[in-house]
Parts: sequence; structure tokens; C-alpha cells
Amino acid sequence: MRFSLSAKLFLTALTLAVLAVALVISLTWWSFGRGFSVYVTQNQLNRLERLADELEAYGATQGLELIAGNPALWEALVIRGLTPPHKLKGDKLEPASGRQGKAHRLGPAARSITARLALLSSDGSIIIGPPAAAESEVRRPLTDDDRLLGWLALAPPKRLAEGIHSRFVETQGRNLVIIGLGTVLLAGLAALLLGRHLGRPIVAMAETTQGLRDGDYRMRAAAEHRHDEIGSLARDINALAAALEAAEAGRRRWVQDTAHELRTPLASLRAEVEALQDGVRKADEKSFARLHAGIMTLGGLIEDLRALADADGGRLNLRLEERRLWPLVEATVDSLRSQARGREMALTAVSQAGEADTAELDAGRIGQVVRNLVSNSLAYSDPGGRVELTLRREGANLTLWIDDTPPGVEEEHRAHLFDRFYRVEGSRSRATGGRGLGLAICQAIVTAHGGRIAAEPSPLGGLRVVITLPSVNRKGGRA
Repeated sequence: MRFSLSAKLFLTALTLAVLAVALVISLTWWSFGRGFSVYVTQNQLNRLERLADELEAYGATQGLELIAGNPALWEALVIRGLTPPHKLKGDKLEPASGRQGKAHRLGPAARSITARLALLSSDGSIIIGPPAAAESEVRRPLTDDDRLLGWLALAPPKRLAEGIHSRFVETQGRNLVIIGLGTVLLAGLAALLLGRHLGRPIVAMAETTQGLRDGDYRMRAAAEHRHDEIGSLARDINALAAALEAAEAGRRRWVQDTAHELRTPLASLRAEVEALQDGVRKADEKSFARLHAGIMTLGGLIEDLRALADADGGRLNLRLEERRLWPLVEATVDSLRSQARGREMALTAVSQAGEADTAELDAGRIGQVVRNLVSNSLAYSDPGGRVELTLRREGANLTLWIDDTPPGVEEEHRAHLFDRFYRVEGSRSRATGGRGLGLAICQAIVTAHGGRIAAEPSPLGGLRVVITLPSVNRKGGRA
């Protein structure tokens, strides 16, 4: 049989409540019975003052040890001590008409007491009476001036209470049962409310996660307003749902953009091949050059996609080694000077880090980043401008700034420059032939090195790209 979470919570809380109430009632009844029995016994013993006086008088003259082995004497002393004074005539008892034996002159309550009464010597050993009385803690000392003659001991009753006390005991027992039942009912109601209070949001969150598993990333848990662990869990589920929704939207956009980017060079290749097949164009050197260029474009796009896929899966292969950053930057910049001259642009690079520019680098990947960023600046800046590279050491990091001249990039576009397939409309557009993946690849490479890359306005009027990489101290560890 399968129980819901609410039912399990209800049954668990109710069971614990019943056990707790039963334990409390049992301990309370045991404690009450023990204490009340001692109280009743002590109260009974306190009423035996006349008997104690009789025994003290006899012990002072005759000695209590004479009572040992003499039940008749003990019975006579007990009867004298328990008989009301108005029934005594001097030293004699009034005859009990119609009854036999002196013990029958006592009432039922008195006979119950005498059956539990014992006389003890000064050292606590029993003289006469039941052994249970000798073990009782309820005792009354028998003295002659300052001399201890012995003890009068009374054993507790076998039942919780006898005689006039039985009604009180029964009432208290009945009240305990009523209180216990009421407590169990209240605990059951509280357990039911608690089960619903905890079960409903959990069931709702289970439905939300089921929807997320089935691909409905718009579902949200409704318990996020709570200020407890359930509310925290609901907020985490909603954050996960939002992340999954964003990831799914990104995945669809990625597939659409990839299909679009692959379609363009494939369409050009198809048109070129069909033109050759139809005889519109001749299979000459120019035709083969166009086909080769289209294939290289397509191959480059596929390589870029593969690099991004490796970065997403944490499989971007880096061959890290400790080396200085500036010689690598300077060599890359030198390889691009011909491109800068072709656009009549000034290309300068300055290092302010001195020789304290060592980092754990993959020379090929970092060179790819610098080459991509400088090429972008040369391609997107207006002819006649300039590109400046500045390397500085800032604390434990190396910072490389790449600044170029107008046109710049509006703030609304700068936040998306490193998104895949994102292109800025206007001067920095796809007319330059970019695939929209270069900056995304640069970001993936820099992040894999434990660094950061960001875009901001340049003091030269164009765009500034800032690369931050962790440096290495002289002992070979991260600074």
C-alpha cells in the first residue's frame, strides 16, 4: 500500500504523539501512585499517636523485646492503641457483643492498618509484624526521654489506595485518561495540519520538476514566498527552471544560427557547382579558387564550432607552460603590421609590466586571442586610425588593453559582443566577412586560462577590450 507524503507525516506525528502521551501518563501514574501511597501511609502512621504512646510506656517499663514471640500481647497493645478513648473503661476494653476475638473489635480500616504494622528494635531489626513493614521508609521513632527504644513501622498498602482514598485515586486515573485522549486528539489534528502544510508545497514542487523533466521549462514552483527550507527549495527549483529555459532558448538560437551560418557558404558552393555543371561558367582557375575559398570558409566555421563545443564541455585542450606574456604579444602584433599598413593604420604596443609578466599560458591559444582581437580592431576601425596595446601588472594579475579608434560600440551592444553569432549592426557589421564566433572563442580561451575578458569604451573613441590573466610569482606559483 502506497501512502502519500502527507499521510506519512500524519501517521508519523500521530504515532509519536500517542507514544509520548502513553509514556507521560505511565510515568505520571507511577510517580503519583508511589508518592500518594507514601503520603497515605505516612498520614495513617501519624494517626497512631495513641498506639505509639502505649508502646513507649510499655517499652520504658518492660522493654519492647518482650513483645517478640508474643502475638497476643502485641494484639492487645495494638487494640488498646487503636480503640477510641470513649470505648475504654479504665484499663479494660468494652466487650464487643456478638463477635469473637479481640481483633474483631477494630473496624475494617484499622484491621487493614494492623496487618501492615510492625515493631522494630532501635537498630531496625524486626521484633514483630510483617517483614514488608521492616523495609518501609514510613517509620515513627519510639523514645523514652532521649533514649531510642525502637521504631513503629507501617508498610504501604498493596493497592494504590484503600478506603476513603480509593475514590480520589479513581478520579485522578480517569482524569489522566481523559487528558491523554484529549492530547492525542489535539496531536492528531496538529499532525494533520502539519502534513497538509508540508505536503502540499512538496507535491506542487514534484509536479513542477515533473514538468521540467518533460521539457516544459515555463513551469515554476509556487512556494517561493515561504521563508523556510521549503521556500528555499522552491526558489532553487525556480532558478533551475529559469536556467533551463534560458539554456533551451540558447540551444534553439544556437541551432538556428549555426544552420544559417552553414547555409550561406553551402549555398555559394552549390551555386558555383551548378553554374559549372550548366556551362554558365568555365572550369578555370578562378572557378576553382572560388570553390576553394568557399570550402575554407566552411571549414573555418566548422573548426570554430568545434572549438566552442569543446569549451562548453570543458574539453578545450590547453598546453600550459610558464612563460612571459609580452614577447608573445609583441610577436603576434609584428605579424599583423602588414595588415595595418594595408589599411593605413598605426599599430603600437607598449609593456609597462617589465619582466614581471610571467603566466601559465598556452602560447598558441593566447596568440590566437591577441591576433583575433587586433585583426578585429584593424578591420572594424575607420582607415587612418590606430590600434594601441598596453600591458600592465595590477596586483596578482596581468592586464592587456587593446584600444582602437572610431567607430565605437554602443553600450546596448557591448554586453553581447562575446555572444555567439552576435554582430553589431552598422559600421562593425558582417560586411567585413566575420562569422560572429571569434569573440566567443576568445572568451572561451581566456576563461579556460582562469582569466576574464570584457569590452568597454576606449579613450581613443573606439572600443577597448580588456584581458585579465593571473600571473605567476617568482617561485612558480600563482601570485
